[in-house]
Amino acid sequence: MFKVNIPLLVVMMLVGSVSLYGKNIFNQAESLEHALKIAKSKRKLLLTYVAQSSAPCCIAMENATFRDPDVKNLIKKSFYPVKITVSDSLGKHWSNQFQISNTPTLLFFDAHGTLIKQVENALSSSELKSILAEVLFFNKNGFWPIEIDQPVVLTVSVPNQQDNAATSYSMPEKNTKEEIPTVGESSNADGNYFSVLLEQVPTNDPTVRNSVHHLKRKFPQHLVKVKLYREDQIPFYQIWVGEFQEFTKADRFLEALHREGFSNAQLISTSKPTP
Repeated sequence: MFKVNIPLLVVMMLVGSVSLYGKNIFNQAESLEHALKIAKSKRKLLLTYVAQSSAPCCIAMENATFRDPDVKNLIKKSFYPVKITVSDSLGKHWSNQFQISNTPTLLFFDAHGTLIKQVENALSSSELKSILAEVLFFNKNGFWPIEIDQPVVLTVSVPNQQDNAATSYSMPEKNTKEEIPTVGESSNADGNYFSVLLEQVPTNDPTVRNSVHHLKRKFPQHLVKVKLYREDQIPFYQIWVGEFQEFTKADRFLEALHREGFSNAQLISTSKPTP
């Protein structure tokens, strides 16, 4: 199965089908362990390009994206790039190991051999430069650029009258400030906290940014947290929103989220605030 990037295919037809080998930027890989060892010795991240030699999207990336001078300089400076072909034994092994179903696919590994990002589609040079920058940012800081604007303190702000007007659900006029308890209040005898897990999406899913912006616009008084997790070496984002110590208030907020179209939102109960 292939994902077609029309602009890339147009460039491919204009440039012509020329093999990337010769003046290529990629190295041959004997194994994942060997490639990781070389990358680590060079103090670079491992970038693996998984391709199918006859696939139009792969040819397009090789004739256009990887020939862009800025892309080549970024890769040369910070990455050790290798190319894997899915038709040979090593390629088949990697495809099974990392569940690769599309070509081209890019795999990014850190110095510890951890897969920190996997992208399964053809990319233009501008798209690839953006992804390379994101990977380098994560490797340096331990979190993704999208998380910069998200507060990490375990507090919940109290809405004012203006905030209430901006939301899609209303609070009772009486005791408005008590409707959203701040962390530290003991309004729950069991000491449980309630928070909403809004989405759990792959790190290359562009909808995560739209979801965060939508939340901030509709529910500005609630804390939004975007956290990076890994499962079986595959990274993904979890979007958390709100923090309550009373079930009824949390459940009312969950209903409001469902009305806004966040159908996957679910209420999670924990013995401590969400991480």
